[in-house]
Amino acid sequence: MEQIIVSLNPEQVDLDTIIGGYLFEKANIQKGNNIKLVLPVMFLEDFLVDLCRQYNLDPYYYMETLEKSHISSLEVNPKRSFSLSVYQKYQEQFDDDDAKLALLAGYCKVHLNYNMEDWEIIKGIYETQKIDFDRIKRDFMIETSLSDLSRAAFTNFRRQNHVAWSHIRLMQTAMHPYEIAEMLEIMGDYRKCNHLESFFLFVDDFSLLTTDIYKINEHGMNFMNAGKLLSCNEIEKLIKQESAFPSKIYQIKK
Repeated sequence: MEQIIVSLNPEQVDLDTIIGGYLFEKANIQKGNNIKLVLPVMFLEDFLVDLCRQYNLDPYYYMETLEKSHISSLEVNPKRSFSLSVYQKYQEQFDDDDAKLALLAGYCKVHLNYNMEDWEIIKGIYETQKIDFDRIKRDFMIETSLSDLSRAAFTNFRRQNHVAWSHIRLMQTAMHPYEIAEMLEIMGDYRKCNHLESFFLFVDDFSLLTTDIYKINEHGMNFMNAGKLLSCNEIEKLIKQESAFPSKIYQIKK
């Protein structure tokens, strides 16, 4: 039987679609279909990978670049949890570990974009399967530690050509101006020592569901708010679009 390769839209690769893609592949393989999932991205955030690995799923296993002619794309409704829809459709193919993954992904989705139908599915799964849903919520709410700012400044650090960036995840903790200023100073020193054009800091605020963006270069520091939480792919695109940043230089005082 010829293998069918299914891929996620790079714009939609997140915790929910990764887990949903894994569940889709597993269910179809168990039904006798020769399916292979591919994640068409170059990198994933460390916290996302670590979270998946806590539940015995390694996203790196699925990261691959293939010719478009050999790929069928998975259709994902951005307003609903893809993982929950796949789990509900193929429920008889899954075990308790898969149910926990579906709950993790579903909770992530309703946390960012509340949907009553998804929430009812979540309740049905953990009540029927007798799963400790409180633990799953605690795992998802893990945020970047700010106890050591020199370490936090390089959370999810990436470097490509003459540009570097870090990505911080805050759930309920607000960053104080002095913490931001100190981290930007650390990043600025790194930029100079390594002869980089720019160093970006992305701060996801899950309490406001937005991403703050700081850009450091030889001229100073620029700031803007994305107005939403940015995906990994959106971050890569934004880094390449210098014109997306305001010309005004902001100074953050300690």
